[in-house]
Amino acid sequence: MARQGLTTNIGLRRWFFVQVIIQELILIVRCVVLHQNRTTVAVLLDVMLALNLLGLILLAPSEETLANRHWFKRFLYRFNHYGQVFVQTVTVSLVLMVLAGICVKRLHVNANAAAIVVFIMSLLVYIPIGVFAYGRIESLVGRIVVLFSVGFEVIVAAPEIAVMAFEKSLAPVVKDLATTGFVGAFSFVVITGFAMKVWGFRLPRFGFSRTAQWWIIVLLALFCVGYVIFNSFDAGTSFRTLWKFDFHMKSPTFEMMLNGVEPGVAEEWLLRFATLSLMMRAFEFSRHQFGWSVAVTSILFGLFHLPNALQGQSWSATFEQALSAASIGCLLAALYLYTRALWWPMLFHFSVDSFAFMSSGTQTMGKPGMFDWWMTVILAIIFIAITILLLTGERGRNAKRNFPEFTGNGLFFGGSVALQTFPTR
Repeated sequence: MARQGLTTNIGLRRWFFVQVIIQELILIVRCVVLHQNRTTVAVLLDVMLALNLLGLILLAPSEETLANRHWFKRFLYRFNHYGQVFVQTVTVSLVLMVLAGICVKRLHVNANAAAIVVFIMSLLVYIPIGVFAYGRIESLVGRIVVLFSVGFEVIVAAPEIAVMAFEKSLAPVVKDLATTGFVGAFSFVVITGFAMKVWGFRLPRFGFSRTAQWWIIVLLALFCVGYVIFNSFDAGTSFRTLWKFDFHMKSPTFEMMLNGVEPGVAEEWLLRFATLSLMMRAFEFSRHQFGWSVAVTSILFGLFHLPNALQGQSWSATFEQALSAASIGCLLAALYLYTRALWWPMLFHFSVDSFAFMSSGTQTMGKPGMFDWWMTVILAIIFIAITILLLTGERGRNAKRNFPEFTGNGLFFGGSVALQTFPTR
């Protein structure tokens, strides 16, 4: 019903049609200007110019009855779905860059004003793309791949790319909003939210579960605060000096704080909302639905950090980071499932990263020693133990009650407790 409601909405269809046409006109004008300047950007603009109008096929009436079409026609349509996810996402990013460049370089608009307009536009222009491009993807693997490889990587960086040409003219605060991924994170939330609605999922709830036990909530809050302090300020280099702390911050800047927003908001929305929801739907009839969903999502979260090695971080530090991310990913998922409050893992993740960045003065990890590896393994055991505690017994049953859309009405589910049925509320 959600898919039919959004993809057949007249207003959204007109919005997407007009947006594609405007994109094409802007690309034509810019390609003419760059005709003699064959840079990488110019070549990419040429490619997008040729493929952009294929996005209008996404509005074809046959898209709504694709299952009844010949297999080869279905293949062509679905091939275009994946192609347009890439084309439309990249095209919008390039168009924002072109428009911002024209305003600042040619029309002499104030750079800060132009950047703010780009920020606002980036929160809006991805909405029809989320509905008609991302929303057309039907494969579970395909949905995860496009969200990770295209949605996250391109959209989060789009505001920074758009202002790159006049970045030096921006006020420090405006520059930080663009370059830290702050604006891009919320743009990603918007497009993914609309895509998830088309895919048949409801948006996450941010209020606490009414059946969560208050004393467990208090203990979890104390643990989260303690871990943030320990992770950011512990200066121990061995088990003898484990509780030695240094509360001096090397870089307590607004920029370093904002650098934690992108992982706290975008990564949690990607992993704990979108991917975890997709996994729970995939394992809907599995005996260990939540266990498998949390495990797969957390492994993906760990693998998600491996590309950091290509950005100057040592491979040993990256592998340690991936192991740490996978284990804490279990805890983040369990926090969401038990409390039903997505803001908790978001705030926890943001706090962990922001305080770590400000205290260390860097976003990259140093080469780990043996003590660092031991601590990573010990913390991983603690994170996984808390996860198991939260998702079994009465606490596990509470998590199931929090998400009746994934358990069905009276649907059996298992774990370390006896099989029981629970009605939806």
